[in-house]
Amino acid sequence: IALHMELGKCLKKDGIFVVDAGNPGAWAHITEFPEGTTCMKPVNFGNMGFALGAALGCKEAAPEREVIALLGDGSLGMTLGELETISREKLNVIVLLVNDDAYGNIKQEEKFKTGTENYIGVEFPPIDYVDIAKALGYGGTIVRKASELAAAMEQARAAEGPFMIEVKLDGSYTVWPSCF
Repeated sequence: IALHMELGKCLKKDGIFVVDAGNPGAWAHITEFPEGTTCMKPVNFGNMGFALGAALGCKEAAPEREVIALLGDGSLGMTLGELETISREKLNVIVLLVNDDAYGNIKQEEKFKTGTENYIGVEFPPIDYVDIAKALGYGGTIVRKASELAAAMEQARAAEGPFMIEVKLDGSYTVWPSCF
């Protein structure tokens, strides 16, 4: 829960914040945005895989504005190719990836609704997505504590091109049922 509080402090006014479905979308409901922030998210149907393509389009349409894409590792798995397009187009997009090695929201929903931890098809092996992003021309860093987010955001803002901040989570904080 500390992540969304730190994120709210790190955002600049008049930025564009693009959020994907799942836990990042739920956290966006409780994040305080600065004045003039444009926030986009896939409402109603909660379509995963929205954030990277939308961030790419936003940065092309408004190159002078800071664009941040917040997504989980599940959504990134669906749109990994968009990382290459953002890099090829030399777009200064900050990709804020929340990695809990799972389709985290679905995993939490399974536990909430069944009361067990007999998960089916929702866990991933550990992957270092910053290494993948760097192979595609990104700058990048890994954050393991919410208190490290501000320094990572400054590093991202100083980069000459796209930058990935991978936030490693253990997945124990659940949005169920508080955000639904």
